[in-house]
Amino acid sequence: MKNERCGDCRERILNSFIHVNSPHTPYNHNIKMQVKEINYGVAFYSDRGIEVNKNLKKYPWLYDEVIKHEIEHSESKSDLYDLWIDFKDMFYIKKRFMIIGFSIRHPRALIADSPFYFDNGEIKYNLFNIILMLVFLILVGYAMYLKEWFV
Repeated sequence: MKNERCGDCRERILNSFIHVNSPHTPYNHNIKMQVKEINYGVAFYSDRGIEVNKNLKKYPWLYDEVIKHEIEHSESKSDLYDLWIDFKDMFYIKKRFMIIGFSIRHPRALIADSPFYFDNGEIKYNLFNIILMLVFLILVGYAMYLKEWFV
């Protein structure tokens, strides 16, 4: 099965609503969600709907993959499942490289890797990025500790 959406669904996405009931998606139920364009980050899901960087439309494959990811977050019932969604997505190598390339071309997209960000005047957090940063800091601290033993 190809990893592309049918033309009908693509038109719905491009018209600022996503309507997922295409045989080309892993979701066989019918949902309708507001998709708002933003000019920072890559994509976010909130109770207001999905917010997607407006520049992602230049990259249809990546846009579709990001939308699928955000739909998974919309169906999540807990923060723990949200962590699992982000964790398994971390190993989707082709998508990771595409997002890195996108972030290089559009530097405002780098906010997606930040543990904290502003949204409508509120400070929001990304739990996955907080945990990732803590693990990184622990590893760096441990490496510095080990260095003292071998010097």
